[in-house]
Amino acid sequence: MIVILSCVGFLTASLFIYVSFRVEDEVESEVAWMLGASIFLLSFVFGPLLIKLVMVIPVFMAWPYIVARLSLSFYRQLKKR
Repeated sequence: MIVILSCVGFLTASLFIYVSFRVEDEVESEVAWMLGASIFLLSFVFGPLLIKLVMVIPVFMAWPYIVARLSLSFYRQLKKR
């Protein structure tokens, strides 16, 4: 049962993170991304080891995109000041 819940949590987090990249509004995008990240972290903490390994692989694959998005966000904030 815990494996199923972990997989559902991972898929839900992935869906929220995907939606955050597709939403045009910056505030809604950030809220969706933070919600997806928190669901992912909770699912990661309470999931079994095999599911944790499966969850880490997509994070490492998406890491360049995450870093690019964060650096662009910080650049925009610095540019506003």
